[in-house]
Amino acid sequence: MPPEAPNLTDPLKHQYRRVSSRMGIRRDPFTGKQRMHAGIDLPVPVGTPVYAAEGGTVTHAGYRKGYGPTVDIAHQRGWKTRYAHLSKLQVKVGETVEKGQQVARSGNIGRSTGPHLHFELRDGNRPVDPLPHIGKPPHTGRARAFERAARTILDRKGKDTASGERSYRGLSYDIAQKDNTLSVSTRDERGEIFKIKDGQLLTNRLSHRDAAVFADVERQLKAPHLTHTDVPTATGLLPEAGLKPDRLEGRATGSVTTSGPAVKNSMLPNRKQQMALE
Repeated sequence: MPPEAPNLTDPLKHQYRRVSSRMGIRRDPFTGKQRMHAGIDLPVPVGTPVYAAEGGTVTHAGYRKGYGPTVDIAHQRGWKTRYAHLSKLQVKVGETVEKGQQVARSGNIGRSTGPHLHFELRDGNRPVDPLPHIGKPPHTGRARAFERAARTILDRKGKDTASGERSYRGLSYDIAQKDNTLSVSTRDERGEIFKIKDGQLLTNRLSHRDAAVFADVERQLKAPHLTHTDVPTATGLLPEAGLKPDRLEGRATGSVTTSGPAVKNSMLPNRKQQMALE
């Protein structure tokens, strides 16, 4: 990594699942010959927002042979970034852009075998692997599991009841669903950590803890031996069970009424309690 390389933000804000082609010598998909691939390919649906990886000045916004519609941005110390195979350009030559500003939408135009963003980082005219500068693609399996858990909360509790601020293990989350958009935000500096619209993942800043907390809630909502009025929530059991809220991974105060003997001081029955209930 060059010593003065810019600190880039991901040009797709982690809306992709994988890197389909890395920088380096590869077999050209059109000619079958070995050829230098000067950037990385990030598969995303046509129309996905593309953002400036660093602030700078637009030096090219138009068609390039092989690249299709392309945006080039010049940064400090001679560094440049390139965004290619676009479906829509949203900047003009000479325009100053900020880091993270939307500059285009991804497409499938030019020498392209499928919808993706071709992204390059250059030191002058020398291509540099941009992947170490933008990080690894997100764990989308975690995002899908998180989405499922959030929807379970909404479905089991009812949209109006479940939406809004909720506390889980001492963390505060805002769950919101409108039309085909589901989003989850935190009350800390992270803000929006998850957003999906029409099946497209737009924001994915989930931590391992976020995923674990929502997975626990989902498991408890689907737990056996609990009646509808005993379905556990983020802060304990529903009021109908007569329990006081407590930490999710801790204990609920009071007893849980089930079809069998009462299970005291436990959010979920353990194996022995399950056997007793069976």
